[in-house]
Amino acid sequence: MVDTKNTISPKLIAHTIPLNNVKINGNNRLTSNRDLAIKEIISWDVSQQLYNYRDTYGLSTEGYTRSDGWDSPETKLKGHGSGHYMSALALAYAAATNPSHKEILRRNITRMVNELRECQERTFVWSEELGRYLEARDFAPEEELKKMKGTWEAFDEHKTKWATYGYGYLNAIPPHHPALIEMYRAYNNSDWVWAPYYSIHKQLAGLIDIATYMDDKSIADKALLIAKDMGLWYGIECTTALM
Repeated sequence: MVDTKNTISPKLIAHTIPLNNVKINGNNRLTSNRDLAIKEIISWDVSQQLYNYRDTYGLSTEGYTRSDGWDSPETKLKGHGSGHYMSALALAYAAATNPSHKEILRRNITRMVNELRECQERTFVWSEELGRYLEARDFAPEEELKKMKGTWEAFDEHKTKWATYGYGYLNAIPPHHPALIEMYRAYNNSDWVWAPYYSIHKQLAGLIDIATYMDDKSIADKALLIAKDMGLWYGIECTTALM
């Protein structure tokens, strides 16, 4: 006889509540902290979060503020902060009650998504020889991969070759960094790499947060499309590395 008293039921009995369905009212510490956080987020310069991407995809950075801190052009972890930024924009947008704050957040989200897509579309390069778009597996032949370096000189060389990145690649650093990680290269900022897949994860999370909470369907759909096309590159890269 089966004891059903201590058996876990497969029936769903609880689920999360979307942030945009949660309202905090009144004059209290919670609403004060929410509004202070949103004011801080809308004060951040959106162009600063786009600088590294444009630099990595051969687009003009004139009028764009250079990033600093962990996302500065002098660190190989850049891009992860922009992922956090996108999540912050999306969550703030879902929670905002002030119409002017919401409008600024909407503009910044729209600009991030549109310019990231512009960068990503530069990787949609058709090869007449192959009869298809260039993909992650075409990035470099095996012998070249073995000789690939992670120095800043190599970084500056690879960031000029955006047409060879492969369909869907989007990151604030060139794709030779994920390739180096797949070959178990050393972890440091001067001669090798940091954590490119961590940066990629944060950027994917930010795009998915935007797709979840943005009420402009065209922008939400574009954010999800960017994430999907990123997945095409990384899926092929990881599969190729394991073969």
